[in-house]
Amino acid sequence: MAVNVRTRQQIINDLVTSIRERDTSIETGFGPVKDIVIDPVSLLAREMYLQVKRVFDVQFLKNAELMTTEELDLLGESLLIKRKGPRSSVGSVFFLTSSKPVSNITVPAGTPVTTTPVATSVGFQSFVTTRTAIFYASSADAFFNPSSGYYEFEVPIKALTPGAAGNSAAGTIRTLQRQIPSVASVLNKSSTTGGRDTETNTEYARRIRLALLGTDRGTSGGLRRFGLDDSRVVDALIVQSGDPLLIREEQVAGAVDVYVLGEEATVDQQPDVYTGLDIAFRNEPIIFPSPVSQVSGSIVGVLTEGVHYFVVRDAILDGSAEARNLLRWNRGAVGLPALGESLTIEYTYDKLIQDLQDALAAPENDILANILFRASTRVDIQLSVKVKAVSEANLSELEDSVRSAIISFVNTRGLGQSIIPSDLDSVIHSIPGVDYVFLPFTTLAKLGEQGSETVVIEKNEYASISDGAITLELSV
Repeated sequence: MAVNVRTRQQIINDLVTSIRERDTSIETGFGPVKDIVIDPVSLLAREMYLQVKRVFDVQFLKNAELMTTEELDLLGESLLIKRKGPRSSVGSVFFLTSSKPVSNITVPAGTPVTTTPVATSVGFQSFVTTRTAIFYASSADAFFNPSSGYYEFEVPIKALTPGAAGNSAAGTIRTLQRQIPSVASVLNKSSTTGGRDTETNTEYARRIRLALLGTDRGTSGGLRRFGLDDSRVVDALIVQSGDPLLIREEQVAGAVDVYVLGEEATVDQQPDVYTGLDIAFRNEPIIFPSPVSQVSGSIVGVLTEGVHYFVVRDAILDGSAEARNLLRWNRGAVGLPALGESLTIEYTYDKLIQDLQDALAAPENDILANILFRASTRVDIQLSVKVKAVSEANLSELEDSVRSAIISFVNTRGLGQSIIPSDLDSVIHSIPGVDYVFLPFTTLAKLGEQGSETVVIEKNEYASISDGAITLELSV
């Protein structure tokens, strides 16, 4: 049932009709009746209609998962809030060659690469490189990986098709769709991330509720809505005075931190000069654990992290646009650039955090609090599970379905949502063809840890799982 909110003119018409039904001689177009009765009563009645509708909408949204997409879209769009569409995943691949290059290798922007079907991959995904990369033969030795026996060059990629399906596990992107001279193969050493399906009813309703509760950016609700209005933001957490997460509170009066789930990984090539002193990155926050992909001097060539330089992390402002992470030289190393030599530093930073901070600094957002947007922390988890299928089930198809359901369940959760075994059991058990899930799980823990209990996700963290982190044992 919807609340029919009448316009003020409709209310005025109703009042005039009601008055004239009692006495047709009363003047309602001007004079004391209009000024003292009709105008103030119509204003009050209109405000009451709006308040009733606001309460109704808030209560109605508690059951958003039961609403149709069309119903929720109509409500959201009436408040000028549109449902967020899907986003493409991003990552990087290494182009490999077994022979030392004798000439420069160019990988053009738009070079297509795809996943290669393996036992633990779900679906087939296509990606393209997002910038042109040139690897100079003169620096080839710096790219040699003795453990693999290949010269390896890293290039950023983006999924062609938006959606969570583009979040591919490490080691699954192995096919080069367009031949490049001297390049033998391609491989992604880390998973692609950031792919999101169209906003669910629950996610969409959360943003609509915030709009109904208020838009003042000086309040927690208004500030959270400000962040969630950006199509790249999936969830946001407001951290205020007294919270242990607000580690800068002692130094900054009126500090408020906003942790954001969402990312736009962007590559920057920063020119600089070697002086032997620390170098600050011109764009923050840089994305750990491996933000710097290459540092090269105009003469000395490519330098090596851990040998020639280290990245020193900002303990207080890390994850924000105000962070001051540093590239620190190992002054005792052999093969450093000459003083005054030109440098190029290639690194990855989160443009989303920077954009949000810049948008909040606009003149119309005059807020007294010192607000800082921060990147939330991803927690990779692993799962080993035994599942018994019904006798008529197609095990290959069932495995794909179970894996997809697990990935969707974990990777669409918001900030601070722990992974509870009973919830995961319900997700798996609801898949047609599943007869029984063996509990406790063989493993349900953070990546690299042991255990089968609830994986606790702190309120500024979010859970993530990839195909390669799922071990699934199916039996009939």
